[in-house]
Amino acid sequence: TPPAYLDGQFFRSPDTKRSGSKQNMTTENQVEDTWKILYKERIDKFISQNNKDDIMFSLVLIDENSIPELVMGGSSHLDTATLCWIYDETLYEEQVGYMTSEGFTYIKQSGLIDIRSQWQGSGGDTIYELKEDSLTEIASGTFNNVNYNCTWNGTSVPPMDYDYMLNDVFSRAHAKDVVETTYSYSDVFSAIDSY
Repeated sequence: TPPAYLDGQFFRSPDTKRSGSKQNMTTENQVEDTWKILYKERIDKFISQNNKDDIMFSLVLIDENSIPELVMGGSSHLDTATLCWIYDETLYEEQVGYMTSEGFTYIKQSGLIDIRSQWQGSGGDTIYELKEDSLTEIASGTFNNVNYNCTWNGTSVPPMDYDYMLNDVFSRAHAKDVVETTYSYSDVFSAIDSY
C-alpha cells in the first residue's frame, strides 16, 4: 500500500504479514523505500507552501535508528525550521529551531537536540529528546551576557553555572550543527536516494 497524507499526517497502512525469506527481503526493501517516498512528498509540499529561494534541507542522524531525520527551512533566523522523522513507517514533524549556525544542534544518534536562540548578547537553550513518535522538551535555560541574569529550568542560576548545567544535559562539545551539510531543492532528492 503506498503512503498517504491525511489530516496533516502521513500514514501507511501496515502490510499483510508474509512468510518466506524472499518475501521478507521484499518487505524490508519496501520499508527502506517508504521513508524516502514520505520525505520526497513532504519536501514537495513544503516547497509549494514556501516559495523562497533560500530554502535548505539537511539529512541528519538524531535518533538511534539508521533512517535520517529531515530538517528543512529558510536561512533566516526568523524562519522556523521543520524537523521530520520516521517512526513505524509514519512521518512525524514539528516546527522547531532555525537553519542557522548554532540555531539547531544535535548529538548524533543520541536523540538530543539543542535549539539555541540568541540576539544581541541574550538568548536561551531548549533541549529536546527525539524518541519514537515524540519530540519532548527536557530542559531549558536563558542567558543574558549584558546584565548576567541566567535561568535554568525556571530557576535563577549564576552565569558561571549556566554552561555547566547545559552541558550536563547536552554536551555542546559533541554537538553537530544541522547546517554543516545542507542541500538545495534540486539536490536533496538525490541525497535521499543515495542514503
